[in-house]
Formats: sequence, structure tokens, C-alpha cells
Amino acid sequence: MAFNDLFRISAHAVFTDADDKVLILKANYAEKRWGLPGGGLDLGEMVHQVLIRECKEELGVDVEILLLMN
Repeated sequence: MAFNDLFRISAHAVFTDADDKVLILKANYAEKRWGLPGGGLDLGEMVHQVLIRECKEELGVDVEILLLMN
């Protein structure tokens, strides 16, 4: 790791149903991997903002953030 290395921070949402099943998505790009809805933060963007934006883009729904965990 060098002084000028850059890191991309991402945030992902976890959605569970009444049976504690977790929603995962299959990407429609690159290697088509499975993962949680979410993505990288843009410069100046807050974690809750990226979650709202990415859920709208990937799921087509408006979400309300109820809990943030690290």
C-alpha cells in the first residue's frame, strides 16, 4: 500500500423477510455475481444517500433506512 493509493467505499443493504431469508441480486454485468443491493459512494455522498440511490437503481423501490450498522 502506497501513500497515494485510493480506496472506494461501498454500502450495501440487507433485506429480510418474515422467515429471515435475505434478498440477494444477480448482477447483469461482468461476471454476473450474486450480492447485496448497494454500491460505491460518490464523492461527498453519505452512506444513507448511497443506499437510497442504489436501491432505487437496482430494485426500483424507494426505501427508508431504519438502521445503519458497521
